[in-house]
Amino acid sequence: MHRIAAEGFSEDGWRYERGRAGYPGDAVDWLVDHLRIGPNSMVADVAAGTGKLTRELAGRCRLLAVEPVPQMHEVLREVTEVPVVEAVAEHLPFADASFDAITIAQALHWFDRERAGNELHRLLKPGTRLGLIWNARDRSHPVVDALWSIMDEIESDAPWRQERARSTNAVPGFGPDNRQDFTQVVETTRQGVEDRMLSVSYISVLAPDKRTEVLAECRAVWDHHLGPEVESFPFPYRVEAYWLERLD
Repeated sequence: MHRIAAEGFSEDGWRYERGRAGYPGDAVDWLVDHLRIGPNSMVADVAAGTGKLTRELAGRCRLLAVEPVPQMHEVLREVTEVPVVEAVAEHLPFADASFDAITIAQALHWFDRERAGNELHRLLKPGTRLGLIWNARDRSHPVVDALWSIMDEIESDAPWRQERARSTNAVPGFGPDNRQDFTQVVETTRQGVEDRMLSVSYISVLAPDKRTEVLAECRAVWDHHLGPEVESFPFPYRVEAYWLERLD
């Protein structure tokens, strides 16, 4: 597991839960439909985090959540009754051809793509599919752009930046991605923005004084663009969903 992910996401699982958006129903429906998930399907939600996608899939299939960070388990076990297995994507403790579908939400960029791809391919039955979903930053909005400009330098060596420069969703053993875009707006408070920023692993691992500086910059952005009297903001997201065919 990447060192920044291991340290950053172990800081506070509940802060991640508060700060991160879930996924809109139409995007989840599209994913379920194209992964051909049904009540009897065995599905693994890998790198489940605090269960943002897990809880949307619960009840639609036979589901397992897979997550390596204990602090995330604490949240997962409170927000859903889905069984949780502690494991990384590069070494998954299941038999060959165990699953009818595998999902990954907001996490593929942390994986060792070759090793994880081999494991995902091994675990999926022939003819089945891998599903990916992302809440992406809608930087066309000036507030979002200003907030994430603060993070540009901090995240300069983040794995997802290198992956974006290549092919974001290429996974060994799987066909080219099939994409559908969605949008959502999440009403977010000042505290919610701070939780969102601190849930970013590269900020979470900063020294306390540097984190204080980052939060001060975020408050300045809010006051400048929205006004100090404003307490909430409709935060826009672009949502990207993908499915990839397992190559036999």
